[in-house]
Amino acid sequence: MQEVRNARRFAFLGVALLAASLLLAGCAGGEGEHDHSTHSHDEEESGGGMAMADGGHAMDHGAMAAIQAAQGMSVALRIEPDAVDGVNITVLPEGFTFAPEHVNGDHIPGEGHAHLYVDGVKVTRLYGPHYHLAGLEPGEHEIRVTLNANTHAAYAHGDRPVETVHMVTIAEGEHAHGAGMDDGPVEAPEGMTVALHAEADAPGGAVNIRIDAAGFRFTPERVNGDHVAGEGHAHVYVDGEKIGRVYGPYFHLGGLASGEHEIRVTLNANTHAAYTRGGEPLEAVARVTVP
Repeated sequence: MQEVRNARRFAFLGVALLAASLLLAGCAGGEGEHDHSTHSHDEEESGGGMAMADGGHAMDHGAMAAIQAAQGMSVALRIEPDAVDGVNITVLPEGFTFAPEHVNGDHIPGEGHAHLYVDGVKVTRLYGPHYHLAGLEPGEHEIRVTLNANTHAAYAHGDRPVETVHMVTIAEGEHAHGAGMDDGPVEAPEGMTVALHAEADAPGGAVNIRIDAAGFRFTPERVNGDHVAGEGHAHVYVDGEKIGRVYGPYFHLGGLASGEHEIRVTLNANTHAAYTRGGEPLEAVARVTVP
């Protein structure tokens, strides 16, 4: 069992997000961000993608038939406490390729995305191997990850899903909000740019974003570490509210109300400081309408 010390309590985004929503990770740092303790109910996705029991986990999202995985496909997790808040999750698959650009598309053997569950509740999709999970209440929590095809059906060996389960314990009391943070901006290296593409996801209530950054490298393995020019992660905002960190070019935003939303991303150093040019943050904005 892994001991995790740095966490904070869930804060509810609002009633409108409770029915169909997503646990979105926050990144502390004096910018007024909120951790959203919400969860996903994607009606067109299977909870584990399978019309069968999976060792006690309820499958209540549509009984989508499982896809038989190739021999050798497996998944493991590494979960580490974050120096600022929550935990950092690393998904370690074998015989599987993340393909967020093909989500909701045709099945291509061996590719897809992952589904993340906390205490049996589906939280979000994972479009890459790195994810920051914040907002866990003190106590023991079950973290489960399944491998899923582009169609969202779960991969399985026989009647067993390709998944892994870890238990983590969040300690009561100690918080490290702001620890290890460098609030001062850093000058962006010459040639660093960022663009943002956002589109409503097919099942509804969600948006898929793609961050196109030049002169910048996502380095989730160095988060909270020393500043290295051109390295870091992104911060994502929805309608002016900070949602969390983004550790790769693709990210799934769930639990959004119908209507138009402003999505904004900034490029940030390993220290969380914003990259700037001429005193202005290096950022990109897109507007998207959720049906």
